[in-house]
Parts: sequence; structure tokens; C-alpha cells
Amino acid sequence: MGTTPRTSEHAGDTPSAPRWPLLAWALTGLVVAASLIVRVVNRGPYYPGFDLSGVANGLYVISTRGSFTDTLVYVLRQSREYGAPFPHYSVLAALVPGYLTALWPWEYWADVVTFAGVVISGVLLLRATQLPLRHGWVLLLAWAASPAMLSFSVTGFAWASAFLPLALALWITLDPRLRRRPLVTIVLCLLTNELTWHVYEFGKSAFLVFTLAALMLRDVPPTHRAIWLVAAALQAWGVFTGGSHHVGSFELMAFPDLATIARGLRLVGERLFVTPYLDVPVLLVAALATCFAPTRIRIFLLTLLLSQVGLLVLLAVFTPDGSHLRPRRYLTVDFYAIALVASFWRDAVTAGTNAGLRALLLALLAAGNVWQVTDLVRFVRAPIPRDPNINFGFTLPYTHSPSDYLVRLSDVDWALELYDRVERGERLLLVYNLSAHDENVTNPEAILERLYVRVGHQRFVDSVLVFGSKPCRHTCLPIRPMDQLGPALDALQVNPERLGSLTGYVVEQHEFDAPEFAVERSQIMAELARRFTLVMESPPDAKFVRFRLTPRQAGGGS
Repeated sequence: MGTTPRTSEHAGDTPSAPRWPLLAWALTGLVVAASLIVRVVNRGPYYPGFDLSGVANGLYVISTRGSFTDTLVYVLRQSREYGAPFPHYSVLAALVPGYLTALWPWEYWADVVTFAGVVISGVLLLRATQLPLRHGWVLLLAWAASPAMLSFSVTGFAWASAFLPLALALWITLDPRLRRRPLVTIVLCLLTNELTWHVYEFGKSAFLVFTLAALMLRDVPPTHRAIWLVAAALQAWGVFTGGSHHVGSFELMAFPDLATIARGLRLVGERLFVTPYLDVPVLLVAALATCFAPTRIRIFLLTLLLSQVGLLVLLAVFTPDGSHLRPRRYLTVDFYAIALVASFWRDAVTAGTNAGLRALLLALLAAGNVWQVTDLVRFVRAPIPRDPNINFGFTLPYTHSPSDYLVRLSDVDWALELYDRVERGERLLLVYNLSAHDENVTNPEAILERLYVRVGHQRFVDSVLVFGSKPCRHTCLPIRPMDQLGPALDALQVNPERLGSLTGYVVEQHEFDAPEFAVERSQIMAELARRFTLVMESPPDAKFVRFRLTPRQAGGGS
């Protein structure tokens, strides 16, 4: 009986076949790289203030808590007790970029960490679906068919961090090799559970992966089913007993009737297929197309995808205008869509089957790539206007949100001016703090955070005088308490030679300033006027008025 040597993983491979995967890797890699680079370059420094929330807080905690052990314990505790839905206290979103910033102050460390997390999630997907590396370009092709995925892969705030625990859970449940290693599985399940406390909230749905895997997958040893179910129970218990504001909203939501669900489905469909707002719909269509060649694993992945669609429907019905439907909340649907594509491609190329469906899938994903590139070109050609009345907007495509993640260009310009002055050796006195309207919790401009991560903790303390009663919003910063205002100004008064290198700024009053800021602003300006002569260097109608301090003339009062 003759045998055919298995010189390749796939039926139909020939000695020349390896050239095609290399060419596919090159082409898809070029599209992804170009799409990401254009996004980053076009955005420049005009990123939303939220992008710095985690890293600035991490830098502050690192710089003020003392030892590494004390810092880590504090962050681990706060990650469970702090009620915000975003990972301000997170090893991934705060400590890692915070330590990098402490070593080398730079405003983009959070972006680098986010991108690294997305890449690691992709590698875990390859392992989970057992897609050979030479065919891993399909993941890139699917990734590049989603402009939302591309945009959130290069943001500083950890929206895309939700992929990490989901990808790890898929690897744990889908890789047959781990079913022979219960101790390794337990360790990885514990790691997954811990990760859910350090990522964007949708990553907490990892317990669904373990639950559905235990119920749906075949050829799983009873021991591993039990491990998965225990891991799911522990993680779900943590989600619903230490939940954030958003989790609490889901808990309080009454289950809608069929008519309300239908309205929610219609709204989600409109936001995706009629007026694409959540994302380009091609990736979802391609993922659903793979289910024409169903397997147990793809039914499992489809169920996970539909669970995320279900969460979107609940968000849609929670607010009649659909304002809670935002592209960042669609990302987990895209994630499972990519997993479906990878699973199908692995089976098809290994067995050499479903040639027609493979061709359809490639056509759909290629169309998605063309669509997102065309959208990107259109986005870049329509820059945000700098008109004082409308100089805010979104600086990455498919990151829109009704009330947050906006960028006000003039505020960023001011932050850049502050940094340039510190770089020239000047000291700053800012009549501005976290209670100013621009630093509201819904859409903070993060003026102080932008300066803080660019110059580092100690240089900020030495070079920037900021006073206020609240050193923390979501982020904590080295803001001096108001009772230090008098002594600090007295020190300047007795050393007038230091005034030449000091530049002051005061922000105009805003009707929505926090009440304490109005009081603090008046108090600071009064104390300055009592000790110094203020020479205003900006037009009186400017938002950020620059001033210089000069010694009061003899007999000028005090």
C-alpha cells in the first residue's frame, strides 16, 4: 500500500505554494501598516483627554506610593473597588505605561501598550483557532476590514484591551493541548480572571466563553469542564458583586418585551447597515458567511458573537435615541467575527475544501479593506475646522460618541504651548485645575495630564504651580492644596529675580465651571494681585490669558 508523504499541512500544497502566503502577508501587512500610520500621523497630538487617564494616573501612583510592592497592591485593590467603568487603576492601562513614562516621559506610551495588547490578542487567536502562521495574514485582512478596530488599536485609552481576556479564554477552551494539562489550565483561568479587572468592561464577559465552552464543546475531559465552570462562576461573581456603574445599569434594566427588542435590533441594524456608524458591516457579513460551513466550534463562536449583539440591543433599548450605541461598544462583535474567519480559514485550507466560500470570504474582506481605506482618505481630507465656535470633533474615524471622546483643538494647542515653555526652562503658574469646565468627567481635555506625561512627575512638580482643592478626578495629579498658595507666593515675593522665568495663565470663567473652581480662581487672582502687578499679554477675550508677574511698586499697597 503506497503512502503520500505529508510535506505540508494542507492538501494541494506545491513547492511554489509558500510564495503565496508570503505575498499575502506582505499585501495585508502593507494595508494595515499604512492605515495605522495615516491615522496616527493625521491625528498627531490631537488625541482625546481620555487617552491619558490611565497612564497619568499610573505615573502619579508610581511616583507617590513608594515601593513597587506597595504600588502593585494598591492598584490591585483599587481595580476592584474603584467604581468607574474604565481601567484607571489597572496594571495594563496604568502601571505598565506609567512605568515606561517614568523611565522616559513620552505622551504615546499608552498607545504603544494598547497596540501591543491587540497584537498579543491576535497571537492568542491564532493559537486558539490553530490557524497556521503562514495563513495568519487572514487575520490581518479581517482586521483591516474594520476601521473601528484599526482606530481603537492606536488609542491610549484601553477600549481595545477587552480583547485580551477574551482571546486568552478562547485559547484555554479551544486548544486541545491544554485539555491534557489541568494545572496549566487552572493557572491560565486565574490569569484570565485577573485580566478582566484591568481592561475595558466588555472584557468582563469572558465568563461567557468558559460557560458556553463547557456546555457546547465536544471531547472535553470532565475535569476541564469543571475547571471552566468554576472559572466562569468566580469571574461572574466578581463582575456582579464588584460591578461598576455600567454593570449596575445592566442589573437594574428590566428585561424588554418582544416589541422593544425588535426596536433595538432595528436600531442596531440601522447603525450598522443603513448609516454605518458602529463600523463598516462587511466583517460581520463575512463572519456570518463562514457559518454556511458550520462546525461545533463555529457555532460556539457564533453564539459568543450573538451574545455581544444582544448587549448592543439592550444598550439600544436602554436609551430610546440609541445614544449608548457607540463604535467602541461594537468592538467585541468584531473580535468574535475575526475569530470566526480564522476558524473557518483554518479548516478550509487544511482540508482543501469550500473553495467557493473561501473565494466569497476573500472578496468580502477585500471589499471591506477598500471601504475602510476610502473612508480613511475621506476622513483625512476633511480636517476639523479651527473656528473658535466649532473647533472640536473626532480625530480618528469610527470613534464617534455623542458626549465624549471629543477633542478641542485650541485646548490641545494651549497644552503644547505650556510644554514648549517648560522645555525652554520657564516655570508655569496655572490658574486652572481639575474643577475647570474643560476637565469635566464626561469629556476631559486633560490639559494637565498632557503636560504631566510629557515632562514627568518630578519636573512637573518643580516647574508647574497648580493649586486646587481636588487633586483627583479619575486621574490624580500633583496639584498643590489651596493652603499652600500663600506660602508659595510669599516665596516668589521675597525672590523677585525668579519672576522673570515665570509665566502665568488664567482660564476664562465658564458658566459650567464647578462651584469650587470659581471660588479658587477668584482667590488665586486676588492673592496674586495683592502681592504683584499682573501684566496681561493676551487679548482680554482670550480663553487662556497669559500674564507676567512683576514686583509691586513701593507704596502700591499690599
